[in-house]
Amino acid sequence: MPLSKKGKKIMKSMKEQYGSKKGKSVFYASKNKGVIKGVEKKKDGGITEKQLADMMRDTDRLTEMDIIRAKKKTTSIHGSKRI
Repeated sequence: MPLSKKGKKIMKSMKEQYGSKKGKSVFYASKNKGVIKGVEKKKDGGITEKQLADMMRDTDRLTEMDIIRAKKKTTSIHGSKRI
């Protein structure tokens, strides 16, 4: 998944501090643990890959309506309106 501006900045900082390979490892470990958030670019309508994967794991079949509901849910949380 591509990194957001915030993610790129944190990744760069960690690579400088720990070295290239270890910095990348520490960055993704921190992201997966939930220590740092908002480091991935959002996909269509504000859903991250992880959110989409969680939705697919919860059900045998993911419908188009489920995706639309998730998009509305994530945009309403952030207080912005989709046009």
